[in-house]
Amino acid sequence: MFKFASMVVFAAVVLIPVQAAENVPHKPGHVAQSKQEHPSPQETRVLVTFSENTRFHFLETMRQHLSDISDIQKAMAESNFEAAAKIAEFSMGLGGIKTHNMIAPHMPVEMANLGMEFHKASSQLALSLTQKKKDMTKILTDLSGVTQVCVMCHSMYRVK
Repeated sequence: MFKFASMVVFAAVVLIPVQAAENVPHKPGHVAQSKQEHPSPQETRVLVTFSENTRFHFLETMRQHLSDISDIQKAMAESNFEAAAKIAEFSMGLGGIKTHNMIAPHMPVEMANLGMEFHKASSQLALSLTQKKKDMTKILTDLSGVTQVCVMCHSMYRVK
């Protein structure tokens, strides 16, 4: 059982993020730059402009979600499914929606809809993590559902 659980954790921590990254178009020779005022001619993502305060809060929230996903993976690796579920529900899911609703009115409708899908997917993950009989295939599928929304949003939008 321990060997199977280790393989499942390896898949959650390494393989799923790698597969998500593989699905994002990559331009050969492209080097990420921290400050790009003029997007390349190949840039197709929608530019979303926020006020400075909203932009700061938005980007801070996105970084926190990434940290939360990492914390969920770590908790799963430690078989602490209760902690993973709490993070999924109250930091990213519908249980913490009040703190996230402050940003949504400043987003394009389609982007806000993706945000809501992220929160719903996170709550679904929390639900799977709290089941008495752990179905690791379901849990990992739900975790992948969360990160797929991230990949989709990041591939469609850029923020300034």
